[in-house]
Amino acid sequence: MFYWLEVLGKPLETFKKIEQANKAFINILFILITISILQYFSILNLIDTLFVEELVELSVDIPETLLVVIMSGFQLFITFVNIIFLGIIFKLISLFFFKTMNFKTIMFVIILAQLPNSLSLFINSFFIQGFMEGNVLSIFSLAYLVAGFVDLPIVLHILNTVELFQVWSAVIVAAGFYVYNGKYSFGKTFTIVFVTYLLIKTVSSFFI
Repeated sequence: MFYWLEVLGKPLETFKKIEQANKAFINILFILITISILQYFSILNLIDTLFVEELVELSVDIPETLLVVIMSGFQLFITFVNIIFLGIIFKLISLFFFKTMNFKTIMFVIILAQLPNSLSLFINSFFIQGFMEGNVLSIFSLAYLVAGFVDLPIVLHILNTVELFQVWSAVIVAAGFYVYNGKYSFGKTFTIVFVTYLLIKTVSSFFI
């Protein structure tokens, strides 16, 4: 039932296995539940930090449990917006490079690729230290490595999108596109997907 978790370590084999099983809906349901759980505990870890206190100007009378639920719901909404946005962009890209992929398949691949991003949020919630105008620096990003030498917020913001787990997500998306399309080699597929994914994430981070 949870073999889709193997996508984190064996993306190519996992997508082939999922394709043969043909149980996309069940897989998506469990993936979304897993993402929701990770995001809930991430917010729970962040709730008492200065980061959250600065971002959320709410009455101190609001129960912590309710605050966690509200923020988790908002984070999940942002995730859905990102997924839909990525799906639309990759569908447009597929018209030029991956013509045999339908929108439903693209959405499934992108949803599965959100697992590393949720893991990143969860792990980072234990090590929240660097700040830049209301945004936290991922400890796995280039921004975190150069924060002591670079003080330009926009540069740090862009470098913050170049992150280990983002690359991991891009690998999963590339694996899905390769398995479900197979038009190009994995190397070429990864190049197309990675460049597109990184550009989308960088641009969307300024708005979402």
